[in-house]
Amino acid sequence: MNRSSNPTIAELREVTQPLSITGRSNAEHWVADLYLRRISPYITRLLLKTPITANGVTYLMIVTGISISGALLIPGILGLLLAFFFSQLQMLWDCCDGEIARWRNTQSPKGVFLDRLGHYLAEGLIPIALALRVNSWP
Repeated sequence: MNRSSNPTIAELREVTQPLSITGRSNAEHWVADLYLRRISPYITRLLLKTPITANGVTYLMIVTGISISGALLIPGILGLLLAFFFSQLQMLWDCCDGEIARWRNTQSPKGVFLDRLGHYLAEGLIPIALALRVNSWP
């Protein structure tokens, strides 16, 4: 099905945020339900006007997730604030990649793999970066 690249927010929510997705037990982090799913359709709508694919957005999520750990290595409050910003941005990208895939009907095993890889990388690197930060490295 070829859908418009300029849907309304209501159309996007209906197709990309059905209860079968948002209500599942392994849905995105709790902040998705709290506020990210309210914001993500606006970002998704902008992204749909570009040639970026759902997997392209997942790559952004991966880079952003890795950036959380990099930010934690910056001393002082700036590093913590950047890490917080990147963590929210990573979860926002995570909402958007699925929404794009559902809207364009381009879900794939590769997309699921990349999504999981992004989470595993971020969740694996963050404790390492925190340990280095606590030990005053670099």
